[in-house]
Amino acid sequence: MTPTTAADNCSTWFDNNGPGGAGRAHTKCPGVYVQITITCVDGQRNTSAWRYGYAKAECSYGVDWESAVYDTK
Repeated sequence: MTPTTAADNCSTWFDNNGPGGAGRAHTKCPGVYVQITITCVDGQRNTSAWRYGYAKAECSYGVDWESAVYDTK
């Protein structure tokens, strides 16, 4: 994670509301661009686009999440 003043205001959460119950990772970072990378239980990693304030990444159909990391700019 790149340290920024706004990064302290970030929140990250997970759900299983993707296709077929797939794991999803969300991060909200008001005032900065954010990108999130999710690691899934089958080893795949998916990265969101850089988005302003909020980003989401998800696993393939029916695959659960393991962890996630985000970066800000």
